[in-house]
Amino acid sequence: TYEIQPRDLPITVIERGNLESQTNLPVYCEVDDVRSDGINGTPIVWVIANGSSVKKGDLICELDSAAIQVELDDQILDTEEARSTAIQAEANLKNQEIQNSTAEYKAELDVQLAELELEMYQDDLAGSHILAIAAINRQVEDLNNEILAAEMNKELRKNEKTGIESLFKLGYAGKSELDRVELSYLQAEGDYSAKLNKLRTQLASLEKLNTFDKKMQLLELQGKLETSLQARKQVSVTNSAKLIQMQGVLLSRNEQLRKEEERLKRYQEQYAKCKIYAPQDGMVAYATPSSSRDSEIAEGVPVRPRQHILSIPNLERMQVKANIHESVLDRTQVGQQVAITVDAFPDRRYSGTVKSVAVLPQRSYY
Repeated sequence: TYEIQPRDLPITVIERGNLESQTNLPVYCEVDDVRSDGINGTPIVWVIANGSSVKKGDLICELDSAAIQVELDDQILDTEEARSTAIQAEANLKNQEIQNSTAEYKAELDVQLAELELEMYQDDLAGSHILAIAAINRQVEDLNNEILAAEMNKELRKNEKTGIESLFKLGYAGKSELDRVELSYLQAEGDYSAKLNKLRTQLASLEKLNTFDKKMQLLELQGKLETSLQARKQVSVTNSAKLIQMQGVLLSRNEQLRKEEERLKRYQEQYAKCKIYAPQDGMVAYATPSSSRDSEIAEGVPVRPRQHILSIPNLERMQVKANIHESVLDRTQVGQQVAITVDAFPDRRYSGTVKSVAVLPQRSYY
């Protein structure tokens, strides 16, 4: 006999599944194919043995970096050349800014000098035209005084000549004395005529200065001012065009340098990625070829970009993926306690919880 007692009836769902790591990190080839010798992909120089235990940061695979090293060396030279060109373009821009400032200052100075020269010529009190007229007027006054003196001297010589001629006729003066006074009279008359001619010349110069010279000088000074104003505008336009051109050259050189630096950084990253390190603690598992173009992972075998090389599962945290029949799916909930046994250790029992239940069923093929 057996004594019957009321208690909960356990309803158990038993299913088989696959044991795997919770964090199984795949390792891919991140090196681009830069070889040109007919080999597709990058050959493996060294790879750690399959099934080896590794720590995070251990070297697990090394790819051939010779071709990338050549590209990297060439790119270093190209980058330095682009940097030198950019520095020269920046220096040229600064020099152009200084040249523009100097040209603008000179153009502005020419305008101010032209304005001052025109103002100085037209000034009614101390202008160069007024001063030139005043100078000629002073010369005219001096000539008038000299003409009066010459006229008086001529009259004196004439009277002296008349007296000597009378004495010569009476026999009181000699022929030499008569010749002397005639010569003095002729000299005085010539000096008087010269003074008159010089006065007429000065008066003509004064008239010319007041009419033709003034107009010509005004036209010349106004033309000089207009020319300097136009030159200032031209300098401004030319400076702006040159500055924009230099800025464009600098922008182009900096953009070229940026692209060369990006290429250099890419080659440096590619060179560094030729050595692959373990992303976590675990055990090395070679990848299984997924297509006919992939070969078994081994030293000397080329791998293409993004090809799966190996995986590093962490054996300290494991999980089970099980396929549950839909008839008992309503008995399975997230967070539910689960008892787990492993075929390799049938006498050991492990506990766990349901982490997730798939939304869609797995398709089966028959």
